[in-house]
Amino acid sequence: MPPTPKRQRSHEAAAMSAADTIAARRTEDDELHPDPQQHSLIEIPVTPERRAPSEDHVILSPDANAAPASPAGNRARFMSGLQPSKVTCDLTTAPIAPGLRFSFEAVLIVAYPASTTSPERRYVELTDQHGSTGITVWNQHVHALGPTSVGCVIKFTRLALTMHNGKKSLTMAKDSTIHVEQPTYDGMLMRWWRNFLTEPSINCLQFHDTPVLTVVNIAGILGYISVEQKMVKGEPKHLLVMYLTDRYGKVEVRSWNHSDTEFNHFLEKPILLNRVRVCLYAGTRTGELLTGPNGTKITQDFDHEDLDKYWSE
Repeated sequence: MPPTPKRQRSHEAAAMSAADTIAARRTEDDELHPDPQQHSLIEIPVTPERRAPSEDHVILSPDANAAPASPAGNRARFMSGLQPSKVTCDLTTAPIAPGLRFSFEAVLIVAYPASTTSPERRYVELTDQHGSTGITVWNQHVHALGPTSVGCVIKFTRLALTMHNGKKSLTMAKDSTIHVEQPTYDGMLMRWWRNFLTEPSINCLQFHDTPVLTVVNIAGILGYISVEQKMVKGEPKHLLVMYLTDRYGKVEVRSWNHSDTEFNHFLEKPILLNRVRVCLYAGTRTGELLTGPNGTKITQDFDHEDLDKYWSE
């Protein structure tokens, strides 16, 4: 049966649509993949345009994007690269693995009284460049650490890490050892501790913004001294209480191991306390003096002109 005119026209329209589609695809292919034989490249010499210098046209050197080297930056980067293989007093980054034992060293800053009940034990607090932490020592190691060891480098072997209530802590094993370096020991950690004597001091306002358990230097007028008697585990103990003041406020400084006779001749005079531990007592930051030959140092050899002016106003 011959096709009707209407069917013939629809077939012709469909054929034309298919032809147009094929032609369009060939055109796109020619544009994306041109035939190298149909196109020839003609080299045209181009003279670079010369621009007048302007304020917004900056020529950068090849090393312009490199950050300038900061003083002591190489040492800091090198030391930070050792952190994964070395446990420091900042235990938040220390790995915990079953059976992991490691060596550890830090500066002793507090040695609490030893427990007289069996087994013998003593809690001590340690610090280094990265933070502060504590550990309980047992049995024969109790008498190796004491107030005279404050400010000395303590070296441990075969320590372990434990986790309690989401907080990491150090613990000793039966085969752990302790070695106390002499106050004259010359090592990287000991040099860091001695360099505290040359660090800038802070004022009373900055002291109250300092994180707890940090060691700082603080200067002020020694305005008040008193001795209080406290009962500690059924025994009377004397607590030395002093107040430093400047034009920004006041700071309470305490000590269980110092006497008021050491400070009476500094009363109402400017003093600088090097290596004071920041503590929290009744919600207020207080200073704690460190004992030992490498503990807190007291001096008047510093620039105290502003303190003298404040005390005389």
